[in-house]
Amino acid sequence: TARTRSDIDSLLDRPDGVRAVFQPVIDLDGRSVRLEALSRFDLDEPIGVEEGFTAAHRFGLGHALEARAIRTALAAGRPPGGGTLGINISPSALFSLEVDSVLPQRLDGILIEVTEHELVAGGARLIARLSDLRARGARLAIDDAGAGYAGFGQLMRLMPDVIKLDRDLVSGIDTNVAKAALTDAFVTFARRIDAAVCAEGIEREAELRVLADLDVTYGQGFFLARPAE
Repeated sequence: TARTRSDIDSLLDRPDGVRAVFQPVIDLDGRSVRLEALSRFDLDEPIGVEEGFTAAHRFGLGHALEARAIRTALAAGRPPGGGTLGINISPSALFSLEVDSVLPQRLDGILIEVTEHELVAGGARLIARLSDLRARGARLAIDDAGAGYAGFGQLMRLMPDVIKLDRDLVSGIDTNVAKAALTDAFVTFARRIDAAVCAEGIEREAELRVLADLDVTYGQGFFLARPAE
């Protein structure tokens, strides 16, 4: 179903239109280390998260919807035990007044996750903005690494704290030597810049075993834990 502007207006207007669920990120030694906040949209007709954000940006409401999602996630408080909370922000939204207004001045305990392919055109202005957020206590994760976009050059410029491997790279890694080799390269690179590697989309034990053997630090996926309220 094609989404209309009224659908997005409804999400923004309804008090319960945007919900937050949280998926654990697990140290592959078995310890839960943080939660990633994920949005869920409630309309009379179901609407997927990617579909909702895409439509919102098409109608000029993307930053407002991202701000609403961030505010909802932060309202739930910090993870138990003082763990880190991961929140997703598109690079363009980092410059928006809507998103800036919902981010606290101090960002300690917050991991800002940005997608690698959306960073390509950001340039020096984006690097400066991310540096400012890190100076306020945030940590930086590059999402979807290995998905075929900017690669290691982009990572060298940004020097993230966490490199999140794209789920397509993780899927079937137990039977694909090339995927294992690329993951090994990411792990080696991350170790040199004092970053951690997180594998997304782990759905089978065999994938988990290979990732652990490759010294990937963190894992996330349905095999480990599903998102929950």
